[in-house]
Amino acid sequence: MKNLSILTIMLALTVSLNTSDAVAQNFAAPYLLFSNSAEAAGFGEAYSTLANDASAAFWNPAGLAQLESFSFTGVSVVAMQFDRQFSAANIAYHLDRVGTFAFVATQSGVSDIQRRDDQGIHTGNFDTSNQVFGLSFGRKLTENISFGITGRFIKQDLHVQVDNGYSADVGFRYDQDLFSIGASFQSLVGKVGPDELPTSFRLGTSVRPHAGMIISVDLVADDIEDPNARRYANFGAGYELEINDIILIPRAGLHDSALAFGGGIGFNLGSMIIRVDYAFVNEPGDLVGTNHKVGLVINGL
Repeated sequence: MKNLSILTIMLALTVSLNTSDAVAQNFAAPYLLFSNSAEAAGFGEAYSTLANDASAAFWNPAGLAQLESFSFTGVSVVAMQFDRQFSAANIAYHLDRVGTFAFVATQSGVSDIQRRDDQGIHTGNFDTSNQVFGLSFGRKLTENISFGITGRFIKQDLHVQVDNGYSADVGFRYDQDLFSIGASFQSLVGKVGPDELPTSFRLGTSVRPHAGMIISVDLVADDIEDPNARRYANFGAGYELEINDIILIPRAGLHDSALAFGGGIGFNLGSMIIRVDYAFVNEPGDLVGTNHKVGLVINGL
């Protein structure tokens, strides 16, 4: 029993390795806060008022209301340290006079974790995995104000224990041609096994000072119920340039003071836009280092 208890604690610590110090104060399902978009990562995760595709289901489901047809977004994270993996896919579709619905799925985990007995002898390796599936809905309340909600089912497998859970997000946005303001609560309610999920709050704004230029800021509190949890700001900037139906978008940002940069290349194919995104990310904290995020976006079938 003692060995199992130590193992469970080590698993929780390992799974939380790619979160900031603020998230690490609560080990309950930190993978729910992993960025599900390479574009968002390139903006330093200052993205709560920029997400206008299927990835809005994560950042601020109110952003789904900006869609007018179909959207797919996917991301895979490459070269994560400590044998960690993360990937996500989001599909959204707009129905006239109803709103926009989205389905979201993420897979994360840690592989080849060493198992040791009470004497420290290596007795083999094992993996952990986390699957999250969700449904989202976003709708415009007025011409400028939108609302959205996301509900999730969670399955967490820590090898020695499997827990199911749920969470729900809610978000609002106000959009004008030159700026946007938004707020969202992630895991406003939620639980995994016996653990209550911490509620994360995002307050963001973005401006478009001239054609193609985007600047964004998000203020983030990863656990609003803990007065000692660290609050931080994310910043992002990008420039969209279109040349002969080819869209080029360089990006850079700061996520909790960690530098990120990247870009995207997109192609206009009639009513459809296909874009490939890349981001190089310095993860917050001194332990987990860097990673590369590669994403695919398809809008407007």
